[in-house]
Amino acid sequence: MKKKTNTLSIIGFVISIFSVLFGTIICLISLSQIKQTKEKGKGFAIAGIIINLVKIISIIIIFALFILLPGKSANEYKCSKATNCTLNSDGITKTCIFEEDGVEEYITCNQPSKKSIDNYGTEDNEDTFDYDKNTED
Repeated sequence: MKKKTNTLSIIGFVISIFSVLFGTIICLISLSQIKQTKEKGKGFAIAGIIINLVKIISIIIIFALFILLPGKSANEYKCSKATNCTLNSDGITKTCIFEEDGVEEYITCNQPSKKSIDNYGTEDNEDTFDYDKNTED
């Protein structure tokens, strides 16, 4: 007589694709049933559990990357969207106006560093600009 496949293991496998919690619970119940009844379907149940473990580990890794990788701070975002900037007396920062939803906010932003531009003439007297030339000669 041929052994039948545990129906709950197949259902658990399919649900694991869509739901971590319910899929894992159903797969664990089906493994318990298979142990008692000696039915087939252990592979489906184990595959459903593995699918859920991979999903959980992926979510943890993605969450950790969002926390650990540097993103733009709120002030950096505001500085990139600001208008009407005035250089402060320190020569390093500027005061800008950031407007959102009709509310103006005065913010202090770091002045972006400027590359030095070397201007040297050519034989035909045209100006040539070199943005990447090292200024330490």
